[in-house]
Amino acid sequence: MTFVAEGLGVSLAREHIKKLPHPGVAFRPLTPPIKSDYCIAWNRGNDSRALQQYIEIVKGLAARAH
Repeated sequence: MTFVAEGLGVSLAREHIKKLPHPGVAFRPLTPPIKSDYCIAWNRGNDSRALQQYIEIVKGLAARAH
């Protein structure tokens, strides 16, 4: 959202994100609404424990969604 506030682009965001403070950002609904799959990407060389835990959480959520 920082790039959007600085005039460097646009972003697609979930509805609930607009409840958070984002000075300089205007939210507009898409018409018609769209549904989209989500993806994550990471550097395989990053052995951060926090990253590994995040990946496992996302995989678990994805498995339950299907």
